[in-house]
Amino acid sequence: STSDCGPMIPLIECDCCTECFDGPTQAPSASPTIIDLICNLTQEERYNEIFDELSAVSNPDDLSNPDSPQGEAIDWLVNEDGLQLCPGDETLTQRYVLAVLYYSTDGDNWFRCSNTEEGKLNCD
Repeated sequence: STSDCGPMIPLIECDCCTECFDGPTQAPSASPTIIDLICNLTQEERYNEIFDELSAVSNPDDLSNPDSPQGEAIDWLVNEDGLQLCPGDETLTQRYVLAVLYYSTDGDNWFRCSNTEEGKLNCD
């Protein structure tokens, strides 16, 4: 609905109400917080759902330990992986297992990792 706010007063209209105003009545509030949603989940919800899913292949205590290869792998999947996979993605567990392999073999210090001509991964 709308109301007649007069010729000089702007009209604000939304689904729930119509309001007339003469200008700001108080200082502006802080900027709104923007929540980035991935998979229509907050970061915490996404982490929890991925954690629950990966608990089928790894001990939850290892997943919870940020210093274990499993903890490093889930942290990477949720916070750093550019694919930003959703819980339930058919490749999530495979990607997690490969990340665990990477972290458990000190992957940050690998000298070289590349595809061979046969399409096989070769890492030194």
